Amino acid sequence: MRLYLVRHGRAVHPATDPQEPLSDEGRGEVRTLAAKLVESGAAPSRIAHSPKVRAAETARILGEVLAPGLAPEVRDDLLPNGTLGDLVLELGEERRDALLVGHMPCLGDLVEALLGSAAREHMMFPTAGALCLERTADGVWQAQWAARP
Repeated sequence: MRLYLVRHGRAVHPATDPQEPLSDEGRGEVRTLAAKLVESGAAPSRIAHSPKVRAAETARILGEVLAPGLAPEVRDDLLPNGTLGDLVLELGEERRDALLVGHMPCLGDLVEALLGSAAREHMMFPTAGALCLERTADGVWQAQWAARP
């Protein structure tokens, strides 16, 4: 099982729009990331994102390219300070490849929960950055690659 962790693309400043949707630059970053994910062979059967607009837009763009027609899930545990216990348990049982779109520090916390605190180099996500993890047959998560905009 592969897990693709993605930080949302660059958003507009909250003074411009308090909902902080993706900026034009952010949409471009996400499209570039989508192309990299296609090249890597990513084909998620599950996409989930936080309720924030910038995460939803990022998930929509990635979903249109990687899994057309797949309806993404909204998950509160992917918010910046989301509680990850239930998600970590679910991922331990998941059999389908999944793509999760969230925020910092949540994504860094999730990496630490799955890989352990020694995985510090994988815990900082730039906007539209991705980390691919793979769960081995014995249930151990391993980092496979990272993509940066």
